[in-house]
Amino acid sequence: MKAKSDQPKQTAIPLRDRILQADDLPVEAITVKGWNVKVGIKTLTALERSDFFTRCSNGRGGYDPDAMLYQIIVSTAVDPDTNENLFGQDDIEKLKKKSGAALDSLAKAAMKLNRMTEEQAGEIEKN
Repeated sequence: MKAKSDQPKQTAIPLRDRILQADDLPVEAITVKGWNVKVGIKTLTALERSDFFTRCSNGRGGYDPDAMLYQIIVSTAVDPDTNENLFGQDDIEKLKKKSGAALDSLAKAAMKLNRMTEEQAGEIEKN
C-alpha cells in the first residue's frame, strides 16, 4: 500500500487564468546612437495601443505621420532600469528639437516590438 503524500494535491491552472497571468509585455533596451544611452522600449497594452492610434488619427481614416513619430516614442520609451516612462505629452515640443535619426531609431524599434503594420510604419518613415 502506498503512503499518502503530505503535499496538497496540485490542480492545473485553468487556461483563462494562465493567459491573464502571463507576463506578455516585454521591454527591450536599445542603444541610441548620438545620445550614447540605452533606452527601454516597452510593449504596449491593448488599451495603450488603442490610445496611441486614437492620438494619431488624422480624422480621415488615416494617420498623421508627425503624430505617429512622437506618440510612439512617448508611448513606449522607458527607463530600462525602472520601466518608468521617459517622456510625456508635454515633452513632444522638446523631442521635435532632437536628432531625427535618434528619434527614428526609437520609433522603428517600438513599431517592431509592438508588431505594427508596415503601412503604419511607413507613415512614420514619411516624416
